[in-house]
Amino acid sequence: MIGFIPMPDYLTVNSENREMDKFDLDLMHAQVESLLKAVNLVDGTPTEELGKVDGYSFFYGRTQL
Repeated sequence: MIGFIPMPDYLTVNSENREMDKFDLDLMHAQVESLLKAVNLVDGTPTEELGKVDGYSFFYGRTQL
């Protein structure tokens, strides 16, 4: 399972500077780069090595296989 980058609470604040003082371009770049590495790793892994799905989604609950 890969958990995508969650939205920080400060992004929902309605402030004068829109909380841009908390924005870190280098951190964002590193996070996106890490996510791309993970996606490429999973994408390059044969289906047999990934295993079977368990038929459950945190968003949808029990799903059909």
